[in-house]
Amino acid sequence: MKPVPWFAAFAGFVAFAGAALFVMTCAAAAGAAAQGGYAGSFFQPSDRATGLRVAAFREAGRSGDRTQIPDLLAALNKDVKKERTGRAAMYHDAVVLHSLAQLGATEALPFLELIAREVSLRGRYANLVRARLIARSAVGSPEDKVRRFLAEMSMTVEDVNGVRKPDNDRTRASIELSVLRELADMIYHKRDLDLARAAQALGIRFAQDAPSALKVRLAPLSQKERVDTLIKQISEARVGGYEEDYLLQLAANEGTIASRAAAARLKQMMAERSKHDRVGLELLIHLIWFVGDKDQVPLLESLRKDPEPWVGYNAANALPDVRTGVPYPYIANY
Repeated sequence: MKPVPWFAAFAGFVAFAGAALFVMTCAAAAGAAAQGGYAGSFFQPSDRATGLRVAAFREAGRSGDRTQIPDLLAALNKDVKKERTGRAAMYHDAVVLHSLAQLGATEALPFLELIAREVSLRGRYANLVRARLIARSAVGSPEDKVRRFLAEMSMTVEDVNGVRKPDNDRTRASIELSVLRELADMIYHKRDLDLARAAQALGIRFAQDAPSALKVRLAPLSQKERVDTLIKQISEARVGGYEEDYLLQLAANEGTIASRAAAARLKQMMAERSKHDRVGLELLIHLIWFVGDKDQVPLLESLRKDPEPWVGYNAANALPDVRTGVPYPYIANY
């Protein structure tokens, strides 16, 4: 029976789609970290249909499938007049809002303006997406779009560059971080190097935040180059913490292309076992699990019997879901 991660506290609002919600795991995560294992702070859907639906919502944004906008709007609109509560509802709404942002769905603005009035995490998500859509659709240069986005969020370049100041108010800092990561996602999703240059010319420092810097760094690469880079970084990890969640999310977004690359790397690492840390093995197993790649069942079956307890444990936990193709579409709101 697989463990269900505990979420002890949401440590503020962080960037949505690179705007994440820091999720802190409880005893299971702490125990895993102490042993060198990866516990993962990910959303486990209550059933296969829920997992597939949320995965489809995420894929709609990633792939640019604008025919899905009516379904995304319906998913938000049905509860727009009342705040949705609970972890599963929050994850569902985060994925929907993220995809609307990536699709440039300006038709969602009336709904977003309503939701943005909520004093809630969903309200903050909606306000961030509202600002992104307005800035993206505005007439002007890339520099104008960056300035408009900051203005819609009542931010300055100095604000965004101050997210790591030790004396910064935590709530304010989390919103500033959300703006930085949203800009990084705008660059990454559209491979918009002009926007990256404009933001950097205005003085925005993506390097202050590893998840933001990662997206900007990967932005010019092809899909294969992105996957290869992510698999290499995941496989070389020595710890399994929240920063690794961001790597896993970006890789899992690529679907079976990433899970097949993970499987190939796992086989290579197993053949050179003494050269590799077990955390990298565990993370790659989780990537296959998150994608729900049924073709990798034989590999996981072999790893289930691995002499390293944490490797076998994670492979055994992944197998039931991978056999049925259940995806875990929400690892980090990134």
